[in-house]
Amino acid sequence: MRNEIQFTDEQIEEHFDESPLGATIDEVVFTRDTLDDFKMARNDYREPGTVDDDNFGGFSALVIEGAQAAKGQPRKDIVVIDYGTVRAVLAL
Repeated sequence: MRNEIQFTDEQIEEHFDESPLGATIDEVVFTRDTLDDFKMARNDYREPGTVDDDNFGGFSALVIEGAQAAKGQPRKDIVVIDYGTVRAVLAL
């Protein structure tokens, strides 16, 4: 999937640097799940956190803050950047 994004690792990192989290490429995972999929999935989390639509590097993005997927797991902030057919995801 990574090869479908026409940006270098450094450019993707720069896009995440515009987000509240920042990232190295080693922390980023790639998925075909859409931004809407992420919004809907958080409704099943133990703590859904807050969600904001955003834009990083000129691309649609989603920021979920303080989400807890299941009891006992730590709360995480999640940033998803939409690159068309593939989304880049960081959860810290």
